[in-house]
Amino acid sequence: MVSSRLSNAEKEQAAPHPISRDEVLSSVAVLAPPVSWALNLSVSYGLVYPAADAQSKVVLYAVQTLAMLLSLAAVVLGFRGLGRVRGDNAMSEGERGRVRFLSICGCVAGGFFILAIAAQTIVVLLLPLTGHP
Repeated sequence: MVSSRLSNAEKEQAAPHPISRDEVLSSVAVLAPPVSWALNLSVSYGLVYPAADAQSKVVLYAVQTLAMLLSLAAVVLGFRGLGRVRGDNAMSEGERGRVRFLSICGCVAGGFFILAIAAQTIVVLLLPLTGHP
């Protein structure tokens, strides 16, 4: 029989724990901004020729707005996670640290990708629609 070098307390701490709702929401806050930016880039690129045929940028504006709102929602989720960490005494120290880290990363990622989407929106606003070859 192989004996472990871990104490019983270390074994208990290393054992898998159920994932809390706050950890899931904080993870969504981290992942939503880059996903919304990538979808924005892909969908907008695919809609350029149909928008040029219709001579209307409404669909492109809608895609940009939706991506911006999704990234903004991620920032809000991050701030809510930070608020829960400060007020919730039922969380373990490890869970509190994970939620705090993921919430801060979600806020930073959301802010960065809001700026990236805004930069892409400038192109949509300024360049004219022309027919494709």
